[in-house]
Amino acid sequence: MPMLNLRALMSALRPVGSRTHTELLGGQVSVTRRPDGRWRARYRDVTGREHAKHFTRKVDAERWVTANKSQRDRGDWIDPELARVTVSVVAGTWLKGKQLKPSSLRSYESLWRTVVRPRWGTVPINTITYTQVVTWVDELQRELSASRTSQALLVLKQVLDIAVLDGRLSRNMAKLVRAPRPHTTKQRYLSHAQLQDLADACGDVHRRYRALILMLGYTGLRWGEARALRIRHVDPDLAQVIVIDNIPVGYDERDTVKPKSNRSRVVPMPRIVADEVNRLVQDRSPDDLLFTSPSGGLLNNSNFRRDVFNPAVEQLQLSPLTPHDLRHTAASLAISAGASVAGVQTMLGHATPAITLSVYTHLFPADLRTVADKLDREARRARAVDLAAATS
Repeated sequence: MPMLNLRALMSALRPVGSRTHTELLGGQVSVTRRPDGRWRARYRDVTGREHAKHFTRKVDAERWVTANKSQRDRGDWIDPELARVTVSVVAGTWLKGKQLKPSSLRSYESLWRTVVRPRWGTVPINTITYTQVVTWVDELQRELSASRTSQALLVLKQVLDIAVLDGRLSRNMAKLVRAPRPHTTKQRYLSHAQLQDLADACGDVHRRYRALILMLGYTGLRWGEARALRIRHVDPDLAQVIVIDNIPVGYDERDTVKPKSNRSRVVPMPRIVADEVNRLVQDRSPDDLLFTSPSGGLLNNSNFRRDVFNPAVEQLQLSPLTPHDLRHTAASLAISAGASVAGVQTMLGHATPAITLSVYTHLFPADLRTVADKLDREARRARAVDLAAATS
C-alpha cells in the first residue's frame, strides 16, 4: 500500500497531456497549466479562502505558491488585500494614535507632510524594500540636517510598525535602516563678565531684556519656559522661580503645555536676577507675562533675535551665540560654583542625571580634581597619624 501511494503522488506531479499540474495537501496548493499556456497558481489561506495568480513560467508559479505556503505554515502569512494599501492610509491611523503635546504632534505632522508623504504616501506598503529606504535616507542627508533626516526616518518606521500591528505586513523593512549620526556642534559658555555685558547690551533696548538675559544665563530656563513665565510664577523675595508652563517656539499662549518631561520645578535665582525681576513685577497683575515684546505681547524668538539679541552679540564680538547657549552657560557657571550633577539636573529640568552627564560631563573633571586633592590630603594625614603612633 505505501508503494501505491507513492506512485499515485509521483503520477500527480508528472505532466498529464496539456494540463500539467502539481497538487499538495488535499488541493490546498496547486499549480495548473491553462489552455492559453499560462500557469495558474492557487493556495488556500488560514481561513480556507482560495488565492490565485497566473504566471508565464511554471517555475515562477511554483515559487509563488511555495512562498505563500511557507508563510502560512509559519504563521507569517499576510492577506494580500490588506497589504496593498498605501503608506498614507496607515499614516492616518498612526497620527490618530499619537498622544503628544500640541507642539510635538505638529512637529510629527510637519515631518509627514513635507518630507515623508511626498516620497512614500502613494506607495503600497507591501512593495517597500530595505534598499529603497536606505537610498531615500542617503538622498535626504544631502538636503536636510542629520537630525531632520533621522526624524523623518523615525516617522516612516513608526508608520510601518502600525502596519505590522494591523496584520498588513509581516515585518517592517525600514526597521534595520540606520539613522545618520548627528553632527556635533561645539557648545558655547559665557563667563560672568560676558553674560552681564550681554545683559547690559540687550537692556539698552529695554530694561526687561536685561532681566531676561540674566534669567536665561543663570537659571538655565528654556526659551519656551522663560516666555511662558507669569508674575505669579516668580518670587523675588525668596529668589526663586516656579517653572510649570512652556510655550514652544512657533506657538502662542493657547498652546501652553507642561515643561519638557512633564515635570514642574522650582529653580533658585541668584540675587542679581531676583533684583532685576523685582523691578518687572511692580504694579502688575499676577496673570501678566513676566517677559513681553515691546508691544506687551508674547515674546517672538525671531523678532527678539533680529532686533535685540543678534545686534548685541555682534557688538560684543561673541558670535556665534544663540539664546539656547545661555542654557549651557547656566550649567557651566553652576558647575564651576560647585553644583552637583543632581543639582544641575534639577535646575535644567532634565528627566535623569544621565542626560545631564551626557551633555555636560566634560565640565565636571575640575570637581573630580578637587575631590582627588582632598582625598590625597586625608590619606597623607591618616598616614602621618599611623607613623606617629608607630614611633611613639
